[in-house]
Amino acid sequence: MLELAASRRLRPGAESLDHEIDARCGLISALAQSGDAVAARIELKAALQLLTGKSRQDLTVRVLTAWDTPLVWRDREYDESDAQMISLLRQVLAGGPTEVTAAERIRLLKALYVELEGTDPDGALAASTELLELARRAYAEDPGSSGRLLCTALNVRAYCALGPDLDVERDATAAELLQTAEATEQADYQAVAHWMLSLAAGHRSDLATAKRHVDIAVARAGTGQLVHLLGVLGLFRARMYLLAARLEEAVGAYTDLAARMVENGAANGAKLAMVGRVTGEFCLGDLGVLADELVYFYREVSVAALDAAVLALIARGREAEARELWRDRQPIERAYFWLPFTVLRVNAAVALGDVEEAEARAADLEPYSGRIAGLGVDGLMVGPVDEALAAAADALGRPEQARAYREAASVLRERLAAEARRFID
Repeated sequence: MLELAASRRLRPGAESLDHEIDARCGLISALAQSGDAVAARIELKAALQLLTGKSRQDLTVRVLTAWDTPLVWRDREYDESDAQMISLLRQVLAGGPTEVTAAERIRLLKALYVELEGTDPDGALAASTELLELARRAYAEDPGSSGRLLCTALNVRAYCALGPDLDVERDATAAELLQTAEATEQADYQAVAHWMLSLAAGHRSDLATAKRHVDIAVARAGTGQLVHLLGVLGLFRARMYLLAARLEEAVGAYTDLAARMVENGAANGAKLAMVGRVTGEFCLGDLGVLADELVYFYREVSVAALDAAVLALIARGREAEARELWRDRQPIERAYFWLPFTVLRVNAAVALGDVEEAEARAADLEPYSGRIAGLGVDGLMVGPVDEALAAAADALGRPEQARAYREAASVLRERLAAEARRFID
């Protein structure tokens, strides 16, 4: 198909360019549906390159909105946003209602959110807010043609709520997504809604409800082209192994799943293997064995690995290196992994004797007392929040408070271990 479209490019006229962009948009969509985010992004950038200097905003909009799949995992391969993409999206969005339709604007805002999340939390939140307002208005005016648009907006909002800024909206937004997806017969968004509801249940340590929604999500995803969601759903079993303290099996599950995701082109598949190893070694209390790998990972792959690298270096007795890294720390990304990353930050601060940082981050964690850090997201899981709060309380000279936190953490850990064993034995 692309070869035919490319041959038409040799002929003069706008029609050949239209045909080629049609073909490329179809390819972008197919790759995204298959879960190959890396290839989909490469093709999207290639299509935009073809339009350079062509003054065809209509085709630019078609390319920018061709990626019409639910958001279940970060679609960018690296931490950094694509400044060129953000600039182009903002330029097109600034065009006004005469240049883009309401439906196009909704899809463009979704694309902008994907580029901003994790690096510009205020911008991402603003995009999700405008996106949802527009989609609700479109759905109220014409439910028959706008159901998928509202699902898109609710999916983005529910994903945004996985971070700390919209935490109170998690359950309600995921429930509304499911209701809308069922009413408008959007099978892929039904699967995503059940996945979101599973994460919300995990966030409040309700494993039975989480398992029920995972099972339904797997069934729904299996009926369509949601290979990437099926992969993410495989993390539920890995988390149950962790809760049951079967750490070798947990790390093995992470590693196997990461390999499959890399094969399918998932943008963050390679990172998942390291996430699994960090999770396992942190729970074992032996992060030091990963010291060199984590330092490399921090410097070459993701700055989010800083706190784990600091803890690993300290465990190996390399305090000077740990302090050097610590000086370069940045505010924790207010996104998907904020809670487990903040737990790691508190532990690192305590290990280095940075009482001021430990106290500040413990205050951030306090509303999450009684939860497992990472059970409400798929990936990094680092145990009860109360254990980090106990470590901070000890560092701040509050032994009674520390004892109470540790007792609460122990009770939660024992309860969830017993429940988790029922799902894996």
